[in-house]
Amino acid sequence: MPASTEDNWLHSIRPQLSGISAEEYEKLPEEISRAIEIVDGHVVYRESPAPSHQIASRRLANVLERCARQAMNRGHDCVTVNNDVDLRLRDVPLLNRRPDVVMYRCLDRDRGERLPAQHSARAAGGRDRIARLGDTGHD
Repeated sequence: MPASTEDNWLHSIRPQLSGISAEEYEKLPEEISRAIEIVDGHVVYRESPAPSHQIASRRLANVLERCARQAMNRGHDCVTVNNDVDLRLRDVPLLNRRPDVVMYRCLDRDRGERLPAQHSARAAGGRDRIARLGDTGHD
């Protein structure tokens, strides 16, 4: 699909001679930050997932949510399952991902608590799984 007028911002950031910092990323409008990920400080455009990928992600999130609810009912700590979370994995060079599905301990939003990468268990399929698990240094 050709880029629309609304996508002109994307063309203005290519080529990237230097990386984007965490401070610069925080200043981006939400509609832009939702459309990109940052890998080693460089902007990576996130293509819309195929319908089959969306279905698989939703089903995975549903299963995780059901299991989390059962675990909490048995006395385990509160966990949340979400599918559109800005996950900061590293500040320098900046590494931000938006995983398909993420499960993390409940946060105190009133205190401004943010999701640290070490408190999440990310789930992704196919080629994303290889690249994203490698980003955190976990096997």
